[in-house]
Amino acid sequence: MVETRADFDDFFDTCLDDDHEGRRVVYVITDKTTGRVAGSMSYGNLAESDARLEIGWSWLGRDFRGAGCNRWAKFLLLEQAFEELGARRVEFKTDVLNIRARSALRNIGAVEEGTLRSFNVMPGGRRRDAVYYSVLAAEWARVRQTLGTGPGAESMVPPA
Repeated sequence: MVETRADFDDFFDTCLDDDHEGRRVVYVITDKTTGRVAGSMSYGNLAESDARLEIGWSWLGRDFRGAGCNRWAKFLLLEQAFEELGARRVEFKTDVLNIRARSALRNIGAVEEGTLRSFNVMPGGRRRDAVYYSVLAAEWARVRQTLGTGPGAESMVPPA
């Protein structure tokens, strides 16, 4: 989680390193109404031969949480993954303790698949249990509709 300036600096440096090394494709989320940077989201765990990728490494500034930016960014990345990149599976993972993220993933139509216990080390040394979610290509039309009409859709501003 990005809570302090030092957290942000570490997060940003890791984004740049991972993008440069080809481990991730990092996107900046911009609030189109104000032009301000709202956060970032990435493609990672790229498995081209399996037509699979993960959307994650998300961060939103406090001013943009609950404003529809996360939903719209996920919509655009899912759309690109399925309709342009030919993905057959898009994965998400989050901390078992992150109730807000888990709820948001269910609300967009992602399917909870299970928990990988003691998955990785978090800042501060805690071992995180990671909950996996996915959307499959066969589910994309339904998820696309859910994202366009579900809670928070009224705040989604289409790209210009």
